[in-house]
Amino acid sequence: MRYLLCALLCAALMGCVASGTQVKEQQLSQFKAGETTYQQVIGTLGPPNSSSLMPDGTRMIAYTYVQAAARPESFIPIVGPFVGGADVHSNMVMFRFNADGKLMDFTSTATQVGSGRNLEAGSPPSRNDEPKASNAP
Repeated sequence: MRYLLCALLCAALMGCVASGTQVKEQQLSQFKAGETTYQQVIGTLGPPNSSSLMPDGTRMIAYTYVQAAARPESFIPIVGPFVGGADVHSNMVMFRFNADGKLMDFTSTATQVGSGRNLEAGSPPSRNDEPKASNAP
């Protein structure tokens, strides 16, 4: 019994993975176009996941975050392979800075995708999170 419980616990822990830098909408409210600098954004959120320097001197940085979780049905013996699946949630925030390092604007995009196998193929994500997008003036 102890080994079965340990195996189930290990299987449950293997069902989730996350990567990147998660930026929440509440954090975005502190960044103001024309006022916030590149260094202030980096100081608050840490190093970006990607950075691009444009020929005109403007810079674009992005913070991406992905979280994938196996659906609980995936771990049911015998029927799991037929009704299992996974939910993937991601968000990306992109900041644009002018040549002087002042924030021009930002965009936040969130997605959620559900994937299933066999009987659950194409089913929607199991969570009711709505994708949200915001844009600074």
